[in-house]
Amino acid sequence: MMNQKKSNRWMMLKALFIIPVATLAVSVFANTSDMSNMANAVNTTTNTLSTTNMQPQQPDTKVFVVVEEMPKFKGGESAMMEFLMMNMKYPQTAVKAKQQGRVIVGFIVRKDGTVSDVHITRSVGYDVLDKEAMRVVKSMPAWEPGKQNGKPVNVKYNVPITFRLK
Repeated sequence: MMNQKKSNRWMMLKALFIIPVATLAVSVFANTSDMSNMANAVNTTTNTLSTTNMQPQQPDTKVFVVVEEMPKFKGGESAMMEFLMMNMKYPQTAVKAKQQGRVIVGFIVRKDGTVSDVHITRSVGYDVLDKEAMRVVKSMPAWEPGKQNGKPVNVKYNVPITFRLK
């Protein structure tokens, strides 16, 4: 008895915790066909642009969040980052006040690739930085539109823009 090692109660609790977690993981990943059906349902029932007089939505005003082929900035991510860096002007009032941070700008890439409905999804807390981020996104050239079932569609998109002083 004196030479036997006592079992740690935490080890027993960990073992009991693993069983339900493993069961949950198997059940979630085993139903991949259900997950793809849910993703398709989300695509068909995503938010649409609201109209002011609440008329029925036109099929071409539907805005997707996730599509089979997401919109792409011409030239890829690196070209988009280069565009943002080259066109962004750090506001002098923000420099003097030592304001910096990250803004997330949301917009819609239309069927024709144009950027519209630019808005701030997450503000940095400084109005001048938010306005500059919106200005740069509004000045973007046309994108390659997103596609659903092989057809161009309107897609919501978010871009993070970081303002950092040197």
